[in-house]
Amino acid sequence: MQTNLFPMRKKTPDYAAQLALVCSSDEAAELLDCTPAWVKVLCQQGRLAAKKFSREWIICRASVLAFAKLPPLPPGPKVKE
Repeated sequence: MQTNLFPMRKKTPDYAAQLALVCSSDEAAELLDCTPAWVKVLCQQGRLAAKKFSREWIICRASVLAFAKLPPLPPGPKVKE
């Protein structure tokens, strides 16, 4: 009798469908129009759904697209010198 260890995980017939759900920091940078270094900072801050694998980030493509739709933050207060 075989038990499913991951009952919530969807079964997809091929890896191409699974790979379409994630992207690298370089791909995310192109989608967000920023540098890969900034994408890595967003991943470290938890602002993008991502998992670090070795030295690379595996990023959920849906979270990148949702982040791209967010309005920019207003500028902070000016500091008097």
